[in-house]
Amino acid sequence: MIRGPDDILREVILWREEGYPSISEISKVTERLLNYWFVEEHTYEEGGSFKFWDCQQEAFETLIYLYSIKKQHTISDIRDEHIETNWGDWTKYAFQMATGSGKTFVMAMVIVWQYFLKLKEKESNATTNFLLIAPNTIVLDRLIYGFEGGGVFQEFPFFIPEEWRSEFNFQVISQSSGETKHAHAILHITNRHQFHKKQGATKPENPIKKVLQYLGGPKPTSGEEFKDRIDLNELMLRYDKIVVLNDEAHHAHPGTQWFKAIEKLSKHDKILLQLDFTATTIHDGRIFPHLVYNYPLKRAVEDKIVKTPLIITLEKDRIKTNDYMTDYAPIIELAHKIYQKKKKEFELINKKPVLFVLCDNNNNADTVGRKIANDYGYGNKVLVIHTLTRKTSQGVKGDIVQKDLDKARKVAREIDSNEIEVIVSVLMLTEGWDVKNVVVILPMRAFTSDILTEQTLGRGLRRMFPPKSEVDDILYVVDHPSFIKNWEEQMKAGELPKLDITRTYLPPTWVMPNEEKYHYDIIIPIVRGGLIDISPDLENFNIEDLPKQQRSIGSFRTPQGNVIAINLFLGKQEELKDITLDYFFKLPQTYFSFLTKRILNISAASQSQFSILYPKVRDYVLYKYFKESIDISDEKTFKKLHNNEVMKDILENFIHYINEEMSLTYDKQPSLTELHIKKFRPFQTTHKVYSSKKSVFDEVPYDSEPEKDFMMYLDNREEVRAYTRIFWKLPVYITYYDRKKKTIRKYRPDFIVEAERESDITHFLVEIKGEYY
Repeated sequence: MIRGPDDILREVILWREEGYPSISEISKVTERLLNYWFVEEHTYEEGGSFKFWDCQQEAFETLIYLYSIKKQHTISDIRDEHIETNWGDWTKYAFQMATGSGKTFVMAMVIVWQYFLKLKEKESNATTNFLLIAPNTIVLDRLIYGFEGGGVFQEFPFFIPEEWRSEFNFQVISQSSGETKHAHAILHITNRHQFHKKQGATKPENPIKKVLQYLGGPKPTSGEEFKDRIDLNELMLRYDKIVVLNDEAHHAHPGTQWFKAIEKLSKHDKILLQLDFTATTIHDGRIFPHLVYNYPLKRAVEDKIVKTPLIITLEKDRIKTNDYMTDYAPIIELAHKIYQKKKKEFELINKKPVLFVLCDNNNNADTVGRKIANDYGYGNKVLVIHTLTRKTSQGVKGDIVQKDLDKARKVAREIDSNEIEVIVSVLMLTEGWDVKNVVVILPMRAFTSDILTEQTLGRGLRRMFPPKSEVDDILYVVDHPSFIKNWEEQMKAGELPKLDITRTYLPPTWVMPNEEKYHYDIIIPIVRGGLIDISPDLENFNIEDLPKQQRSIGSFRTPQGNVIAINLFLGKQEELKDITLDYFFKLPQTYFSFLTKRILNISAASQSQFSILYPKVRDYVLYKYFKESIDISDEKTFKKLHNNEVMKDILENFIHYINEEMSLTYDKQPSLTELHIKKFRPFQTTHKVYSSKKSVFDEVPYDSEPEKDFMMYLDNREEVRAYTRIFWKLPVYITYYDRKKKTIRKYRPDFIVEAERESDITHFLVEIKGEYY
């Protein structure tokens, strides 16, 4: 029986539950990243918690399991059966992940993994050269924004373990612009059209191309856009090995220029690994043979990492007149009213929703756009995007005409700051055009395929609020009979979740402090540092437990302080041999002091433990690290200690042992700040709410009936002065060390209660057990 993605996932989950067996023997870097990302808990400075989504964890674990543990690098290996395909024999894996499920995060994980493998495990077959290919300019914009200038690594500081962050040197080069490489790791981000070799404008070969030129010029691949750029294939051939990351990879199938370009790199043995990411891995009715992970839209909705689709219908039957605008007038008004409700709700949190209207042709799109702009007062806040529809093996697709492409790109990039509130189009299903602000979709066309149904939803599935927030992120779809029909057919096949169909609009509840109830404010002391400031018991540190170098010090090279000059015009480097720099420490004491301070800075140890650690570092270097004891009174020997490989290995040995192996003492006093509940920012919730008496909030959301009962109890107790529930955004938690997992955990109570008895004020942290506890 051929092994499929579900079979692989079962194996991966079992491997995880057993504690990632074999990974420590294969790669310490991979082991560290798996535990850092998926075992340790992460918290933003302002207090909110962060956790990678299950699908992101499963996707990366699947890659490590197949590539590193099982070493299954061919399609036949993956499928447990010999398979003849035209997909090539280089290592490749495909990941099918629903729109909005965080494919970019998985790409970022791969980059970090390969980077530190190459940096820290010299024997590993890793690379720091990456090629990320997008299907179009809209996706290209999004990817460049996500990675350029540190992008995702800066916004989410949980990709790189703290002790490694200073070593991460990363550069993005977009569209192979010829920018000089200056970082240790290079990520080339490009459009698939860069692989096309045509230059200059071409005469249209068929009526479709004539229409394209009439509407806005030839496709970018045939125009002047690439004429001054260096050949991307030639650039990639300069590297020893590269990792290829394909976004929306269902376009990268055999026969395409995209596929042929990668195939050419493979023939030159340049591809270490190819990873394909897409929401659909189907080509010509067949699933990609290298598909190893599948996260369908059904799971994404159930896991609440994308918006929950909600169908809005009219109670009365619509009268058909065969006049487009007359037939659709009631649901245009319905969509407008829903949108205005959402707009009003979002004003308090400075968020802007968007209404997306899908028409059947460009003429009707223009008419609908004018009606919404004029009759409903939107004016220039309506944007109409024209598309050219075409039939493909996967159904009907819509390409944005060239003259409107820049507008669509600009709207996607600047949706939070521009004035656009309504977008009207025919079939703007181009990958990448899926801004998270879309909260209402008005379908005004028939849906003839299940792919069209899912693609339509894809324009608005990305969440506006974090999955752990108190609000259910809703995507409102105004009723269209054929839309529901196609959805229900896919639901029966198990591809899509069951939709809630409602005839009533139920807005979420705002949770905000009431100024008239400020006397119920509670001041919460916030611990800064907590167990981050714990100190390992260095008194019992035994250097015999540290790894030993199998080489003599004489086998290491004495580092040279060479000076390099770079020609800015030619990009060439040359060494200035008549200038050298002596960057050695002058005294052994200074050398050992530097190592000790560096270890204390990066590890869990405290600076106050310098006097304890210094002699251990010195003795380890002199008597235990090398194959034999060394004499640092010899100048040549002392200079060899400055070898980068030697110093890095010594530091990592100490840091790993202190962080992972040592018991902890709790001597330090953390610093404190204060949080006033009355200053908490308003937020929305779709949870059940309780109208509280002794809280600064009028409405308090709750998860279970025992929580509600407890608040009723508090409101009726004379000794209770005030209370608050601990919302997900409040930075209130107790930090503790999980000795079994060897990591720091955070415990969040349910309530804080302020009570007074005989003039004594006491604060309680309260945990409410579940209904069936």
